Amino acid sequence: MAEGTIKKKTIAQKNANTFESLAYEIVSQFFKDTKAQICKTGYSKDGGYDIIVSLQENDITQKIYFECKLRSGNLQLRDISANLIIAFNEGAAALGIITNYDYTYQTKEHVSSFFENTALNIKIIIGTDIQELANRYNLPIPDELSNIISFKKTVNKKEYQFLRIDMTTDHIYKQFLAKGREIEASDPFIVEVNQEKKEKLIRHIQNGDTICLTGLPGVGKTSFIDAVLDLMPHRKIHVVADEFTSRKQLLLSLYLNICGISQHSIINDFDDNMIDRIIATIDKKTANENIGRIVRSFFHEKEAKGIENELYNSFICKYLIDLLMLHRPFLTYCFFIEKAGNATEEVQPLLAYLCKLLHKNNISCIIEKQDSEYLITQIETSNYFFERLDTLSYFQIEIELFTKNQARKFIQQELNGYPSNLCDRVLDKGGVRLLTLKVLTEFTKKSWEQHKDVTRLIAGLHMFTANDLPASILSYMHLLYQQCPMIFHYLYFFEGRIPYDFVINDSFIHENIINDLMQVNFLIMDGECLTTANILVKNKIKEYSNHYKYNTRKAAISLEEQLQVISDPACMRIETIICKINVLTYFQKNAEVLPLLNFYMHKLWKERQYTLFLRYIDRAYTVIDEKDNQSILKLTISALNTWVIKKQSNASEADHLFLRFEITLQRLKNKEKAFYQMVYDYFLSKRYFKNCSFKDSLKITEKYYLSYIRGEIKDEEQWIDRICIVFALSVKELEGNEAALKIFQELMIKNEDSFYFKWEYLSHRQCMNFYENPKESLHDINLILKMFKDVNSSTYPLPYHEYVDKAVSAFCAKEYENTVIYANDAITILESNGIIPSLGRAYNVRGCAQVCLGDIASAEASLKEACFIMDETRYDLFGWRGSLNLIQLEVYYPSKDFTIAALQQLLNKTYQKFYNIYADKLAVISKKEDFIKTREYFALLMFGHLSKLLKINLTENILHTLLPDRYAEFYLMQLKQMNDKRIKHTAFSNTPYSLGKYIFMVG
Repeated sequence: MAEGTIKKKTIAQKNANTFESLAYEIVSQFFKDTKAQICKTGYSKDGGYDIIVSLQENDITQKIYFECKLRSGNLQLRDISANLIIAFNEGAAALGIITNYDYTYQTKEHVSSFFENTALNIKIIIGTDIQELANRYNLPIPDELSNIISFKKTVNKKEYQFLRIDMTTDHIYKQFLAKGREIEASDPFIVEVNQEKKEKLIRHIQNGDTICLTGLPGVGKTSFIDAVLDLMPHRKIHVVADEFTSRKQLLLSLYLNICGISQHSIINDFDDNMIDRIIATIDKKTANENIGRIVRSFFHEKEAKGIENELYNSFICKYLIDLLMLHRPFLTYCFFIEKAGNATEEVQPLLAYLCKLLHKNNISCIIEKQDSEYLITQIETSNYFFERLDTLSYFQIEIELFTKNQARKFIQQELNGYPSNLCDRVLDKGGVRLLTLKVLTEFTKKSWEQHKDVTRLIAGLHMFTANDLPASILSYMHLLYQQCPMIFHYLYFFEGRIPYDFVINDSFIHENIINDLMQVNFLIMDGECLTTANILVKNKIKEYSNHYKYNTRKAAISLEEQLQVISDPACMRIETIICKINVLTYFQKNAEVLPLLNFYMHKLWKERQYTLFLRYIDRAYTVIDEKDNQSILKLTISALNTWVIKKQSNASEADHLFLRFEITLQRLKNKEKAFYQMVYDYFLSKRYFKNCSFKDSLKITEKYYLSYIRGEIKDEEQWIDRICIVFALSVKELEGNEAALKIFQELMIKNEDSFYFKWEYLSHRQCMNFYENPKESLHDINLILKMFKDVNSSTYPLPYHEYVDKAVSAFCAKEYENTVIYANDAITILESNGIIPSLGRAYNVRGCAQVCLGDIASAEASLKEACFIMDETRYDLFGWRGSLNLIQLEVYYPSKDFTIAALQQLLNKTYQKFYNIYADKLAVISKKEDFIKTREYFALLMFGHLSKLLKINLTENILHTLLPDRYAEFYLMQLKQMNDKRIKHTAFSNTPYSLGKYIFMVG
């Protein structure tokens, strides 16, 4: 703006104060016969709300916010969308929007959706309402407002009445008070035949229980849940777990769902001012400043830098729970989780953690579980979610197949009015499964509408196989494919998830076919996308694309033309990026697809979507030149590094990566080959170490360590740092702590600025201090955590191990209550991030502390969980410790879960693991003076003592193979003290590893 120019004020700016004063007078009239407190606020207060009413109703203080919107035209969605979220975050009972004209169609659509999905009661007072209310309360409308509060611009007088105030009532204020959701009188057939189960489910939901609803595919589990929830005032939060590839996607979806935002695109229009106002209300409600920053990243991804640390998931989950609890006086929630077992490895642990929080806070959660029946439903996912679910106390309800009579009644209801002989034919072919019967009745209706020919229709039914769900689905799908093949081929390129706007605006797609596919649950609407309902449908779509090559090509050409409009991947939806990658790959346009692949893979890595990242690594191999060594190495190193970060460097799925690395190495020369050989050896040494093959990892890494110390290797990418650390840790496991400490000290002298050296040096030092000086251990752990906070980079893995170490340091200091607190903190962080192996360590140390506190039942549960986790993740280096602790507890406090024979077998198995890992190390460290203070010596005592109590002889093997002769007499003396019931305390009772006669294996 040129100097001296005066910017003209808009109508709203000139008259805002006058309009707000008029609104205040109207609101005051609403509540004049109540004891409400009415406050007219300034601009900077309360997120920008102009009037706040506080009213005591039924012993609950309810707040009603009023926002004045003076506009030159009709009210638009972006004018109030932030206000809706703010009012919800504040826990307001109602939001009144006062505007001088009308509101747009988009506004009423989305506001009505928000109204239906939250406890927030929303009323919009438009221009005609203001005129009428002013007349009713004898309020003069100032001249400057009379021309901008107009009758002629209001068009919604009779539409969406629930958003409008009823002028015919005497007490208008009551319309603003929070109301429960209207209960629909829906009671479909699936509920009709499961009345007892309906009543049971309702009771559990009302009690805030966790319920697992089981049943074969297609029996109507989802229909049953939807119908029951329609009968209840609860607000359903529906989670289709396999639609999320990252934890952040899941958290964002949950936040928007809880806040009643039906479409993600709404938040894309938020400007910085709107976001600032939303975050201000969040910061006011929570003492944790990180919550606001995390939620801000939901709105603008660029704001996410520096907040996605190890605490991110637990922080936002707690905030979501707090948000649910804030609205409990007005609205109760029920979560419905589908396809949890099919979710990615990243999503399953967070989902399990969320269920744990819901259970703890008495928020009902229904989990749908598919009983196994068809091999076709078995996909490459872990079973972690349901394994974690077993740690909660939940109720199980099974939905069964119909009886023959129930199936006949369903068909008669669906085909009422159709030729009677059709019902028997459908029953013969449809069997007693709800989904099959739906498919066949829909086929019957469609065929009858088209031809009105019973003979032809019956002939069509012959292609269906009785009681065979896949055959029935696939047969009906084929009929729909013949009518509109393009939707199936589009879904193939979009990998089963396609934006609805993309489909509905395409000339090749028939909307009625979309409706037919949704009618029988082949496709479902998830947010703004159409999604294939299950793996069966997705596999059939893939089969069509492989078989009908002409249509596949036709679809690819059409998609390529449409996708050429947007070239910048940063401006594309994720679904569109995936589609474009697939289309370009189809046409073998490798030069074009590689940059897009790199962009998407970088995004996946940044969001820690490791499962999908590894899948796209495999995709990238197919489009790069097989002789492009650098590209192959870059991909392979990224993939192997991902397995290291996942703490699964020994995973069999990584075998092909090592093979590819080896083949590529053979094509390299001289200096280049030497560098990549070092990188390869690093990953191989990590694999050996993970498998407890310490001699092998030492043999690989020692030469690199010696060369580095001599100054012969320089590496800006820090691979040499990492391989030297594997060497130091191998020395620790073979020769003991003191030998490893010397290695770490030499490395620190060589490069004290190395993040990896400093991290591992402090980590090793704190482990050594557990025994003599646990307080110093805690100090070093806190230094490590500060290092990670200061560096604030995605270059390094996050510090999960250290949170368990805090609990270990407290245990060794005999601060057992603090141990449980630290262990619980570690469990929260590890569970919410899916770091499963270390989770076993946390449960182990918590169980030991609970024994010391006398909480035997809790200790047993913790130690069982520790053993299960570390056994499942093959975490043998720590797993034997949990097993010894559990055996000891079961010997002193027998439970019905273990027989003597089972404990004997477990002890022998644990001893064998210990022997394989530590035989070489014991030969070295047993020569040192402080050997009898080591964890390994105490483990030998535990094995000897427990074998005596369980009447198996391990002592002789220990004396002959693991323990030097000079310790035999002392060892046997201590065993005698432990076995003598008259002696309550042994000679080692002052060590941090024992309490009374208990010895605990922690670390």
